[in-house]
Amino acid sequence: MRTQRNSLNHAARLACVLCLPLLASGCRLRGAVKEVYVSQHLNAGVAALQSGKTREAATELERVLEVEPDHLEARELLLTTLLQNKQYDEVIQVLGKRPPADRTVQDLFLLADASDKAGRVNDAETFYREAVERAKGTPQYPVALNNFGYMLANHGRNLPESLRLLTEADRLMPNQGTIVDSLSWVYYRLGDHQRALTEIDRACRLAPTNGDLHYHRGMILLGLGKEADAARAFRLATVLDPHNKEAATQLQRRGGTARRPASVAGGPKKPWEKAAQTLKDLVERARRELF
Repeated sequence: MRTQRNSLNHAARLACVLCLPLLASGCRLRGAVKEVYVSQHLNAGVAALQSGKTREAATELERVLEVEPDHLEARELLLTTLLQNKQYDEVIQVLGKRPPADRTVQDLFLLADASDKAGRVNDAETFYREAVERAKGTPQYPVALNNFGYMLANHGRNLPESLRLLTEADRLMPNQGTIVDSLSWVYYRLGDHQRALTEIDRACRLAPTNGDLHYHRGMILLGLGKEADAARAFRLATVLDPHNKEAATQLQRRGGTARRPASVAGGPKKPWEKAAQTLKDLVERARRELF
């Protein structure tokens, strides 16, 4: 009986030894199949994005994340796609799958922005506050201050805190057009239109081709009762950014129409040269409007 048990034990050990290479091979095969699956759907997602098929791209990228949740490239591409589709609830859902302790400052920015655009302003404020705390001592700190301060100003919430945040952002990162624009906007919300104009003029000098800044300048000029100057600012905003619906609406209310920049007659034939010439013309036009 003992000899038979020994023989059986020996046979079992031998079978395990013989099966180990097969099991390892099977694991490698499953790993290879997974890698091919991920690569296939990632490439399909990228191709769909390049073709402008954003919803198809989102489906392909979600398939990647189902089998590999930490795939950074697929995650970032999916978030970009969802934002383009204005699927803000889905953005929140994707980011919410990460444990709070693992969220980066950029994750918090995206959560706050998506929450704001989805109408969840209280959630947006919570995420921005966390982002500001987490960003302290890093290069992202002035950006966090600016984003949070602008959100508060835009909704007319806690304006004294918004002013404090944006003043500090401007101190830490001076001569940044978007930060100075945010600062001008909180002064506008506070009703200090003259100080708002001083700041928005500074912002437009720093970033003269940013259509949003000229839209804000138009709104501030309206607050000062300067209708004609405001209309010119709205027109310039639509020239710089034909998709700026707010500026186009304000311009139409004043009897104007949005228009695209005229082609440069007799200009260079190469596309990149035309683009460079058009940008140069827009900058000069913006400077003439301001000075």
